[in-house]
Amino acid sequence: TGTTGTRFLNLDARSYGLEFEGQWAPIDNLAIFLNYAYINAKVTKGCCYLDVTDPTAIAPGARPTGAVGPGGARVQTLKGNDLPLSPDNKVTLGANYTWQLPVGSLMLGGNVTHTASLQSTIFANPIYQARAGDVADFRAIWKAPNGITVIASVKNAFDKVNYLSSLANPPAVTAVGVRRQVLLGFPRTYGLEL
Repeated sequence: TGTTGTRFLNLDARSYGLEFEGQWAPIDNLAIFLNYAYINAKVTKGCCYLDVTDPTAIAPGARPTGAVGPGGARVQTLKGNDLPLSPDNKVTLGANYTWQLPVGSLMLGGNVTHTASLQSTIFANPIYQARAGDVADFRAIWKAPNGITVIASVKNAFDKVNYLSSLANPPAVTAVGVRRQVLLGFPRTYGLEL
């Protein structure tokens, strides 16, 4: 009839993980920090589903049920698939150093963040996988004795491509195959605050 309906279904899933935050000050005015997060988030029960964006695909890692839907569509079980937007590992390492000067204080700092690859949907299809990536940020903060603060920063200093998600772009199946749409993090960005 030309109408579209949406059905919401519950999946059984479990997730567990670990987070660590540490800071070390080996000498005055120097702070080194490390943040680490591990998450294991998987579907534990979920059958039988059709990826309507890429209905005939059975990607490496996908588990077909043997059932075939309309038009040759492949029905899959989702058991064992990652929950969306749940990277297994994320780690940030950084440091700050502060100088006390006659004209105020000057702090220079930087950090590097590594994010593991992640699935953007519940289907284990490589088209939905956002690649792992690293991003480095730097900043300088000057605080004057009269309370004025100036912050200069550069985010993604080495202008790395940073994937936040990856999806098939409907209509996904075209004459040249399935199209992929990725959401990228910002390129190198400069900032100045007063």
